[in-house]
Order: sequence, then structure tokens, then C-alpha cells
Amino acid sequence: MNIGFLYGQKTYPPGSGGSVHGYQLAKGLTERGHRLFSWYYGQEDSPFITHFRGRQILRFLWAVDLLYVRINWNSKGTFRTLRRLRLGKLPVVWELNGLPQELSYIGNTEDEVRAATDRLRRMARHVDAAIGVTERVRDYLENELGIPRTYCIPNGSDPELFRPGEQPASRDAPLRVVWIGGTKWPWHDLDALIQTAALLAKRNANVQFTIYGNRENLRKTLPSNVRCPGKVPYLKLSNLLSSAHVGLHSFRRRGEELSIDGSPLKLFDYMACGLTILAQDTGQTGSIIREWDCGLFTTGEPEDVAEKILILEGDRERCRQLGHNGRRAVVEYYNWERAAAETEELLEAVLGTAR
Repeated sequence: MNIGFLYGQKTYPPGSGGSVHGYQLAKGLTERGHRLFSWYYGQEDSPFITHFRGRQILRFLWAVDLLYVRINWNSKGTFRTLRRLRLGKLPVVWELNGLPQELSYIGNTEDEVRAATDRLRRMARHVDAAIGVTERVRDYLENELGIPRTYCIPNGSDPELFRPGEQPASRDAPLRVVWIGGTKWPWHDLDALIQTAALLAKRNANVQFTIYGNRENLRKTLPSNVRCPGKVPYLKLSNLLSSAHVGLHSFRRRGEELSIDGSPLKLFDYMACGLTILAQDTGQTGSIIREWDCGLFTTGEPEDVAEKILILEGDRERCRQLGHNGRRAVVEYYNWERAAAETEELLEAVLGTAR
């Protein structure tokens, strides 16, 4: 199958978030024997994608059997591209990774959030099928955008790249808690993490925190038990995560609700490295923790996060077992090989229907 892979961002080398998703999906589909092509999007040094530019649009159209498009809330450029590609001529599959409520975290009004959905709905008339990374996103694609053929394909990790490491035998070694991600995004509750660390520092708890992300987006002064080495390349992250015990994932609340819904990559990379997950009981994350018994739930409030960390610090064997359960979940299901296989099955079905 020849796939027009319009991902809208750099996927090689993988950076963070969507870039990693695109890299792993392109890698997986290529390994399964498919050829990927882009027009404008992506980098020319990707070993998985053949890139066309400018007036090469006709070569691109002749090369591909269908279009696979990652959609986001600022996809105006993608929409213009799709029009130029004569949407009616090729089957189109969308990938969506979140809900429009994300926009409210970065200053958009309710009218602007609704406008984002209206914009997607107009383009959705041309879509043959759509993938949401969670059931809530899939429901949005079907019920709000009116796409009848929708699927849920959760994200995952690479269990060969991300593996558990050797843990210190000494019980006196500190419990190591890590957080990875884009520190600029306001839906990540890093303030709560830093407050939690300050509470535990005052209690002289045997706990250390490490934040892997851009240091300039954090407070100038951090508690003594917090370090931030900066952003780490994706392909070098495994060794750093594998030396930790707990992976923290917490969203900032807006009012009484957690509006963010997604399939966070950090969650699966934590699990692949054998870390215990500490997260809020919401959406796909909550379902995974309950089903696989791979972590503890927290409200996200600093006092509660600190309490749960102390539970794990005091019971290292339980912490180890929860991490082991998470690793098993990635090996058995939440991995990129499975995600690529499910995507391949959907694309082949769409292409078969179109023919």
C-alpha cells in the first residue's frame, strides 16, 4: 500500500509528542511493507518517508493510494493542502489526538473552541474514516464531526527501546520520581509537582524528583529535591527513565473538570521502563491503571500526590510490582507494533471499500 502520510510536523528525528507518534507509526507501517509519501510535510532525511515538494504534487498524487492525515486545532494549512490534493479523488483517513477543550488552556474563548469544531466538521464530509486515540476522542469524531466510520487506536511505547534498568539494592536509596514532557503546555500541572516536592523536602522524605523538559519554562528557584537537566532527545530517554521508580502524570484542572483527554506517550514510556504510574483517575489513563494494576491514583493536589509518593517510598516491593505490571501491559498490548498493525488493518479496509 502506498500511503500519503500528511503528518503536519517533523517526525525525524523524533522529538516529542506528535513527532514521536508520527515517527513510530511511519516506522511501523514501513516495516510492514508499506511505502509512505508526503507533500511538503516532514523532513527529507526521514528513512521512512519519500518527500515531494511544490510542483511535485502530481507525482505525489500518482504515487499514493490514500491519504493519512493528522488533524489538530490549527489545521488550516492542512485543509488548504487537502483541497489542492482534490479530496474527492483519494480515500482519506484522519487521526485525532485530543479534544478541542485543549484550546481553552491556551487562552481561546468558548466561541473559538466551537469554531474549531465547526471547521473540522466542514472538512469531515470528505473523510472516509477516522482514528481517535481514546474512546472519548472517537466519540467526538463520530458524534460531533459526523464521521460514521470511526475507530479507537491507543498509543503505546517501544518495549525494545524503553526497558527497565537495574535498581539499587540498598533500601536507603531515594525513591526517584520523574516527569517528562513539554513544560510550556499549561495543561501540565507542574506547579503541583513543585509544591509536592517542597512538601516532601520539608519532611526530609527520601525522595528525589527529576523533570525532563525545557528548564526556562519552570520557576527560577526549585526545591532542593528537584533537578531539571533539560530536554532530552527521545532516542536517549530510555536510560534515564529506567533508573527511576515512579512516573508522574498530572493535568491541571479548569473548574471542576479535567478537560484534557488523550493517550499520553509519557504514560506508556514510563510503563515500558517498569515505573509505577501516579496519575489522576480519568479517561484512558484511569482505565489502564485499573485494568493492569500498574499505578496509584491521585487527585493531583500536592498533599495527595505527596501522600501517594510516601506510600510507594515505604513499600518498595509494591512499587516494583506495580511497575512490573505496567511493563507487561506494554509488551502485551500498549506498543507501537500493535498500533501499526491496527492502523494497517483500517487502511486496508478503507482502500478495499474505495475500490
